Amino acid sequence: MLENPTVTALIDRLEKSGYVKRSDHPNDRRVYLIHITAKSRQVANKALPIVKKLNEQIKEGYSKEEIETAPPPPVTKTSALTTYPTISASFANPYAPNAEPVD
Repeated sequence: MLENPTVTALIDRLEKSGYVKRSDHPNDRRVYLIHITAKSRQVANKALPIVKKLNEQIKEGYSKEEIETAPPPPVTKTSALTTYPTISASFANPYAPNAEPVD
């Protein structure tokens, strides 16, 4: 599991490289919202077909039932968001309808 300082350092590097932007949470001064940028959306669009193909290769040889009943990975987006509340929902799901890139 990632520790808070590790996540903070990762977000710092992503922000410095122009892949994300931080903004203050409107109701909680302790929380920052992390927004993807157009630059990160371009990278995600290039990576998505590769990830989909790899996912299909991983599932080869398993029945639909085996895939659906397999235990979840140790860390999921949901658990990461619970553990690290500074990550916003738009960062967790960059393809959500309301998740516009920030420039």
